[in-house]
Amino acid sequence: RRWRLPSREDAERLRPLWRDATLGVWSGGEWVVLQHAAACGETPHLENSPEWRLGRGGARTTTTRVVVVTAHNPMGAPRDAAANDAATRTLLNDARALHEDGVFEDVRPCVSVDAVGGAAAWCEPGLALTLAETSGSNEQAFVAAARLARSHGQAAVYELTGTRGTSGKWTLAVTPVFPGLDGLAVLDAPLVVRQPPRSMPTDPREAGCFWDGETAVLGLQ
Repeated sequence: RRWRLPSREDAERLRPLWRDATLGVWSGGEWVVLQHAAACGETPHLENSPEWRLGRGGARTTTTRVVVVTAHNPMGAPRDAAANDAATRTLLNDARALHEDGVFEDVRPCVSVDAVGGAAAWCEPGLALTLAETSGSNEQAFVAAARLARSHGQAAVYELTGTRGTSGKWTLAVTPVFPGLDGLAVLDAPLVVRQPPRSMPTDPREAGCFWDGETAVLGLQ
């Protein structure tokens, strides 16, 4: 399918909104809320590092790379809830198949919410895909994640990266998945765990992630 891409001017206008998004990743039975450090007025340090929730803490010997993908509102154009729900189910099924094939090490529910009002003001469900390494590289897994995003008309994906040997440092990147959208790109924005906004979904099902019965299949906690 051919999608109508944002103009260069629109991409540059949208860049700060992408960079400063508030993301919630379901981990250990609760939402881990993440944001670009400057956007929430935080200074990165060990206590607010995502390492202890998304990485492997002191046991990690490799870089952890998580790609966030949604299927809602292709190219930012609002569409009805039924179409968004159907696309979310398709995304989940495709991610499950890739997880079973070993492309994704882990798959978790994820939401994008309003930074202040939280889910009551805005909530868009998606998936956080931890990329598996093949021959020391996770580029093959990233290509698969980008392909999922393109198939659902998403202009870009988030990359959340924790690099070994950096004392808990994590960064956020916005990576366009279509040519001509370089104005959206963000590199190496410091990422922290922040306090949740005023409201968060009770669980992934309430968030519209269609997560009933998926925990065992996708190896989640």
